[in-house]
This record gives sequence, C-alpha cells and structure tokens, in this order.
Amino acid sequence: YINPKAAVVAVITNTKGDILVCRRAKDPAKGTLDMPGGFTDLNETAEEAVIREVKEETGLTVTATRYLFSLPNTYKYSGLNVPAVSVGLYLFPTSDGFIAKLMV
Repeated sequence: YINPKAAVVAVITNTKGDILVCRRAKDPAKGTLDMPGGFTDLNETAEEAVIREVKEETGLTVTATRYLFSLPNTYKYSGLNVPAVSVGLYLFPTSDGFIAKLMV
C-alpha cells in the first residue's frame, strides 16, 4: 500500500484580512513564500501539529482555529514524491495583529 503522510497548513490572517506567509529557510523551495505548516509527528493530531508548526516557524501561540479543508497533495523532497494529505486550519486574528491559538 502507498500510505500518504499527514500534513497541516495554517491560514493566519490579521484584522485587516492580510494572510501571513513565511519565507522558506530550507529546501525544498528554499527562499520561496509559503504558509506555516508541515508534517504531523507520530501520535500527533492535526491540531497539535499546527500548534507546533506555527510556534516553530513564526513564534506565534495558537489560540483559536477552525477546520477549512483536506486534500491530497504531493510533497517533493530529496528527489522523491511523498504522497500527503494536507489539512488546512484557519487561525483566528485578534485586535493586536497576527495571532493564532487553538484549544485542544
């Protein structure tokens, strides 16, 4: 069987509706713009993964979220095509700008 890897992406906005993007620090696609996210770790839920990824990549603390979508995806890494299922989560803004928080 070909089993996909679970991945998460955070859609984070501020009170003006701007979407937060990050510049990738590592390959693949080093230097390009991307939304915060990544693969889930063993025994980690999508919610736990997005909390961890957002904290690692932006320093923001997740405070509230809503499920947006899931879709099949292919992640190109080290010359391999890794099958993935991406889960998108919307992270709600607060009056002080970009912020993300999730209650698990």
